[in-house]
Amino acid sequence: MAVAKLQKLLVAVHKSNEKSLLSDIKRHTIAELNPYIPEGEQAKNRESIYKNQDLSDIKKSLEILNSYKGIFGLVAVMSKIAVKRSEFMEISKKTDLVGIANDIIRHDLNRDASLLKIKSIRTEINHLSVWKDYKGNLEDIGDFPLYTVLLGKLNKKNCSKEEFIEKLKDLEISISEISSNQDTTYFLIAFHKSIKDKVEEILTSSSFEEGELKGYQSTIEENILLRRQMIDNLNEKDEAEKKSIRILMEKYEKDLTIYGEYLTAEEQVREALSGAFRTDTVSFYTLWVKDKDVEKVKALQNTHLFSRIMDIEPEEGEMPPILLENNAYVKPFEMVTTLYGVPRYFELDPTPFISVFFALFFGLCITDAAYGILLMAISAFAAYKYKNIRSFMILMFFGGFWAMVMGALFSGWLGDLPSYIGMGGFFGRIALLGDPVNTNEGAMNFFRLSLLLGVIHIFFGLFIKLFA
Repeated sequence: MAVAKLQKLLVAVHKSNEKSLLSDIKRHTIAELNPYIPEGEQAKNRESIYKNQDLSDIKKSLEILNSYKGIFGLVAVMSKIAVKRSEFMEISKKTDLVGIANDIIRHDLNRDASLLKIKSIRTEINHLSVWKDYKGNLEDIGDFPLYTVLLGKLNKKNCSKEEFIEKLKDLEISISEISSNQDTTYFLIAFHKSIKDKVEEILTSSSFEEGELKGYQSTIEENILLRRQMIDNLNEKDEAEKKSIRILMEKYEKDLTIYGEYLTAEEQVREALSGAFRTDTVSFYTLWVKDKDVEKVKALQNTHLFSRIMDIEPEEGEMPPILLENNAYVKPFEMVTTLYGVPRYFELDPTPFISVFFALFFGLCITDAAYGILLMAISAFAAYKYKNIRSFMILMFFGGFWAMVMGALFSGWLGDLPSYIGMGGFFGRIALLGDPVNTNEGAMNFFRLSLLLGVIHIFFGLFIKLFA
């Protein structure tokens, strides 16, 4: 349970067998594979010459599928799918997966277009709703050969209704109040073309705001109803697109993920080929591999012609990459360690200690046995059903276990439900540390335990730092 001890190897391979050997090396547990740049050669950053559009489409489709999983999508990104080599090779030969990925992308783009259209229509409905008290036809509003009809509103802070009507009384004009509220009065105004300039001058000076209703037909109410029907249709279309994506996710997500891993490995090999130091016939690579796997990797030269894999000393000042190595219980907690940064190569791996305190404090924060049992059941089912999030679910299982223990010790069963249903005595006998909700002794015991564990945690951390 520490940072894995690694050994550096040098790979020399004839160009005719280069791709095959690198592909097989990738299937082993290696920490890093890089083109070999001998001392004196200047390393250069190079962009991949070959742009793999298929890989881009697969990655995009997987991003879309993960977005449908919420927090489980974040976990899925961090997880790997366990797969047999025969299954991996079978899926890598499928040619229809890129088309399926493009279907997922197309459905998602259709959803985006529908949601954007819905947002636009809702904005339009909000605009029309301002004028909902006008019951006439909207085609009757506008400029006509002999007269003009306006629908607009007057802000009372800028000009009162009485003052506005007073300004217009000497003109041959028809003015009707449509509705009024605390701040605004809505008017329907009609006037002859001959006085248009005078009317517009008064409207401008009074801060009269004309409604933007050009291009509409029928009544306000009919237009709003029509647009709500359009939203319903778009929502149905959106649900259909969403359903299509979920069907494709259920059927093809695993294959797409594995095919994406295959294409990623192919791309990495291709990039290595384009950036490596080489002679006319031989290419060179360095790789870091676990000490216990060195002989397995070296054995590949026996099955690949024209290749040699040998030990090589790290360059001066070169630090090995970091690869954590822990047992089955501790391994799920590596994701907690990586959130804060992995240790350096010669430092102590804190994951085993994090596994104890993280699960313990998780349980102490929840302190509810029923919630703990429920969390254990859900996480155990998810760990069995969904292999790609198994590590995260195991982490949640341990958290649920300690939530159950702490809940039992402090009589936490769906809050303090036992005391309400007359079973407080039974669960009280199990609660060895008392009930912190209903008794002072239980509250003080909870405080003492929290304080004790906190002190132990801090001093343990200081001890580990001193030891390291």
